[in-house]
Amino acid sequence: TQQRFNGNLGGLAGADTKCTTAATTAGVNGTFKAWLSSSTVNAIDRLVEVGPWLDMQGATVFAGKSALTSGPSSALWYDERGTFLSSENLWTATNDLGLYQWGAVMAPPCDEWTSASMQSGARIGQIGRTGSEWTSYSATGCDQTAHLVCFEQ
Repeated sequence: TQQRFNGNLGGLAGADTKCTTAATTAGVNGTFKAWLSSSTVNAIDRLVEVGPWLDMQGATVFAGKSALTSGPSSALWYDERGTFLSSENLWTATNDLGLYQWGAVMAPPCDEWTSASMQSGARIGQIGRTGSEWTSYSATGCDQTAHLVCFEQ
């Protein structure tokens, strides 16, 4: 997403709504899911197999669902409008296998994506990375802001 959000995303459903709203505002119709895990749901399990997934420049990023665990074939650099994003953070709480990963503290990510507290934390990925760092680069507090990665469903 072009917009950055703190960790209070309104839960997984709220994050999905943010993805769909961002796409619709950019003139892209469809239903979207955020690449996020919670303590009870893995990001990879939230997606259905509808690949390939392309970036807004037309480059294949993931050939299909199984490719999500190999990392992107083309780095994530563009938002929903096709605008280049500098190297910044992505909310994920997800490791390179698409599974939930603890964040800055041993607690659910940003209290299941409903907290913007600096005492809560989550794993983040990083824009521009093609290895496992695209989804699991480091951890940060939920008061910080990061982008969302959205997959059309």
